[in-house]
Amino acid sequence: MNLVIWFNNPGGGHGISLLNTSLGVLKNLYGGVRIVGGIFPKEMKVTGIAVLDKEDLKTLNFDLILVVGDNAQGEAFFTGNDSKRESFFASVLHEAEQLNLNTDKIIADRIVLVPNFTLEKYKKLRRSKLSILSMNCFAGLLYHRFALPFLSPTINMYTSEEDFLEFLKNPVENVRGEFNLVKTEFNDVLGFEYPVFKICESEWHMNHYKDFEMAKNKWRERSQRINWFNTLVTMYTESYKVLAEFDKLPFAKKVCFVPFDTNLESGYYLDLTKMATPELWRAVNGTATGEVPFYDMWDMLLYGKKTPLM
Repeated sequence: MNLVIWFNNPGGGHGISLLNTSLGVLKNLYGGVRIVGGIFPKEMKVTGIAVLDKEDLKTLNFDLILVVGDNAQGEAFFTGNDSKRESFFASVLHEAEQLNLNTDKIIADRIVLVPNFTLEKYKKLRRSKLSILSMNCFAGLLYHRFALPFLSPTINMYTSEEDFLEFLKNPVENVRGEFNLVKTEFNDVLGFEYPVFKICESEWHMNHYKDFEMAKNKWRERSQRINWFNTLVTMYTESYKVLAEFDKLPFAKKVCFVPFDTNLESGYYLDLTKMATPELWRAVNGTATGEVPFYDMWDMLLYGKKTPLM
């Protein structure tokens, strides 16, 4: 495999460590990996690797561009105007398109480290145009981890179990509903007031938005991107009754995380005894970020399949 490295930040050991780990995975999967060059920040001192100009990529023979040092959060989390918070990976894809490069050959280093990764699975996932509708920030965390475009409005917000089930009864119409400001609440972590909107019959806490108009605009903008032909719906609950109701919903791919064992197809058991802090929402978010690898995320995202890892 001929590999090009596109490096974002010379910020020391973390990026290099992640690069080395990613290279190890690729070598194990695909045999020999040969670094044919790299694109680096001007201030970065480089030895042992050919320094390329972006234009060189038009004629260079390579199999893969590995993007190293992508923004830790990218667009997924912000506290204000996110138009300037494009992730480094997204900016690389944009530049690659301008150079008429095959973007299927570009991948972020963190994706290589997702358990059971293969390039074939990653390409299939990107081409599938997956929309994830979630009760909390699970969708945003997954979109970031897999460096996927945001094809869902349910990012940077949360709702209750009851309201999410209500929303899922007719999601195509509900995403188009009118916004009514119900109240404001204070985000203790980020330190600002955020809006709580009622959209049709469900309330959504837009807890990452201090700009109320932006919260509405982002919902509407991302709602137009939903791929109703490939949608994954996710939530979590400690209630057997809620799980049973969720399991009856007519979605091909649906996931409900629960802290108890279950035979229901949509029920994904999370063993909280394996958590340092045994809270269900932490386990759910940890599943998305990879901190607690309970399930094969490729199988979940691609097929709605429940494949335990531990």
